Amino acid sequence: MNKLLAKVLVSLASTLLCLALVEGFTRLMITRDADGDQIFRSLRLKPFHAPIEKTKALLDLYEKNKASTVMTYDSDLGWRPTSRGSNGNIGEFVSTRPNPEKTPQPGCLRIELFGGSYTRGGPPRSWWRVLDQKLAEKGVRAEVLNFGVAGYAMDQAYLRWKKDGAAYHPDIVIFGFSAGNMMDNVNVLRLLQNPQTGIPFTKPRFIFDCGALKLVNSPTVPPGMLLQHVADLGHWPLLKYEYYYNPVDYQPRWWEASRLLALIAAKRDTRLGWLDERRHYQMDEEPAQLTMKIIGQFRDDVERSGGKFLVIHLPSAPELQEYRATGKFSFAGAYQALQQITPVIQTEQNLRDVIGKADPHEFFEDGHYTSSLHASIGATAADYIAARWGKGGE
Repeated sequence: MNKLLAKVLVSLASTLLCLALVEGFTRLMITRDADGDQIFRSLRLKPFHAPIEKTKALLDLYEKNKASTVMTYDSDLGWRPTSRGSNGNIGEFVSTRPNPEKTPQPGCLRIELFGGSYTRGGPPRSWWRVLDQKLAEKGVRAEVLNFGVAGYAMDQAYLRWKKDGAAYHPDIVIFGFSAGNMMDNVNVLRLLQNPQTGIPFTKPRFIFDCGALKLVNSPTVPPGMLLQHVADLGHWPLLKYEYYYNPVDYQPRWWEASRLLALIAAKRDTRLGWLDERRHYQMDEEPAQLTMKIIGQFRDDVERSGGKFLVIHLPSAPELQEYRATGKFSFAGAYQALQQITPVIQTEQNLRDVIGKADPHEFFEDGHYTSSLHASIGATAADYIAARWGKGGE
């Protein structure tokens, strides 16, 4: 009996020693940011802290470098680009033709684009420029006005149409649909959704009010007032509309004194968060329901103005990987619902052909398309439009 007890004690001591060593290693690997958040590689460990110092640093940088910052505050949209657009105005659109007038030229098909960074593009051969070139090759005289803005959610894209795009009287409006942006529609403070963002501003957000869309946080919080709200985060009235804030995550729990247990919990939460996001793509959840309502209202506004409304699918690398492996997307229900609302330019099959058997991530740089995918998307969009609005089309 004494020998058995001794073995148990030795085994227990060895286990505790191993756990202590792993705990010590974990603590050595942890870094701490200015707000006190502890980070193991890319994982934030709970409890979280309000992003006071991050907000202050970003706002200070914004105030000191207003002339050179990429984004500027906008009371209606949250933010807009600081670069000069094709019409020479700060924060306006870019286009394939310089200085477009408010009224399109006779015989020239005016196409406007709205969406986030996948729509805005970056390389000189972005898909919307390929679209313009391919239409010209098909004998379709057109111009493309791109109102896409990096970081925009679907609600911001729609509001940009109302504020800026409608005045240019397009023949066709194309909205760039990326499924991940469905979750952006339930975000108010970007720093809570993405702590690594360089954008400190809040954004407007739609909620349901008796089945209709109602806009909250409009006008958006001015930069000069934002820090006081973040410093008293728990009492900010807008937080009831913020999907990415859970007060429990900011309250320490006794077992989180162990950084090893906190790390295990963070890994679990990452996995559950991925599954939770997939769940929110389902049509009985608010993000998907808001998405369809916003896009439906966007379509109605465009059609009332005399234009045609389309959606183009702009999938991410993980989504293309999933599509190649299974032939479908995790947001298949939402994608099907979208096609019942409006015509969709489906790019995924051609993109899959371009990628072939390679890792889809090889065709992305900093999370965005490289030239081969831009070329495929632009050509697909041109084929679709030329067949309907080119010679012999609608």
